[in-house]
Formats: sequence, C-alpha cells, structure tokens
Amino acid sequence: MKALIFVTENHLSANVQWQYDRVMALLSYDYDVSLVFMNEGVSQLQSKMWNILGLMEVNQVYVFESGNELNTRLEYEVITISEIKELIAQVDIVI
Repeated sequence: MKALIFVTENHLSANVQWQYDRVMALLSYDYDVSLVFMNEGVSQLQSKMWNILGLMEVNQVYVFESGNELNTRLEYEVITISEIKELIAQVDIVI
C-alpha cells in the first residue's frame, strides 16, 4: 500500500468540499492517507464533514501548531514544521 500525505493550508469555502472529495477518492484507492491541516486550513476541521474520517480509518490527522482548541470529534495530533518534514520524507506521494 502506498503512503500519501495530503497537506491543506487554505480555508476557502469552495475548496473545502473539493478537498474533502479528493480525500474520499484517495481512500477508495486504498492509500495509507495522512492529513495535515495548517494555517487557515485548520479551521476546516470545524466542519462536521471531516468527522467521518475516523470511520474511514484515517487515523493520521495532524494540525500544525494550532494554539486554539478545535471543536471537532476527530482525533488529531499537534505537530511542528520539522515533524511535517519528517512525515513528508516517509511517504510516497505528497498532495
């Protein structure tokens, strides 16, 4: 199984659904998917549509140094930029 990391840093209303759809499509191809939310993209986790990721067996959800507590049921880990670089070095595909 190929490992893939999806990094999102923008929060534009039109892009939220598009990014979610891309993640769902990648899951259907049986990739080992990790998600990184950073900068303005962190606010996307407030959307209820991302809560289903736990059911889809996406357990590698990372938030780049968010100082705020997020209102989401999705479990995530807060990471630093150096940890993001390590994650990227370990995967086959970066989006």
